[in-house]
Amino acid sequence: FQTLARRAAGPGLPTGLWRLSGFQTLHREPALPVEWQTTSDTVALWCAQNLLADELCLCKSVPPQTRSLDALAQAEYVDRQFPTTFSSQPLLCSVLWPGAPERIRLWPHTVERAQEEPDRTAKT
Repeated sequence: FQTLARRAAGPGLPTGLWRLSGFQTLHREPALPVEWQTTSDTVALWCAQNLLADELCLCKSVPPQTRSLDALAQAEYVDRQFPTTFSSQPLLCSVLWPGAPERIRLWPHTVERAQEEPDRTAKT
């Protein structure tokens, strides 16, 4: 997945893991349910929302079969908490998997939303 992370970030941009133990917001409020319905997908989404990221790119092992958040959660492509957390503060989300020619934007997938916000994502 390191190759995917580099492709998601684009040339010249750093990639890596965040160490969240010092992230003050986590200590002030229980932002996410501490259950198996909340996995790294939702934790990454929550961090991206709270850090005001322009986009979240999920690196997956296979392509999504649909763009419906609820259907993807039911199919366990993303965890069950992801749709709820996403709806609280929508953000551009894309997915990349081995063999994918480029990131595929999943949400929001309407043209109007994509035109409202400038594209500040790294080009791969």
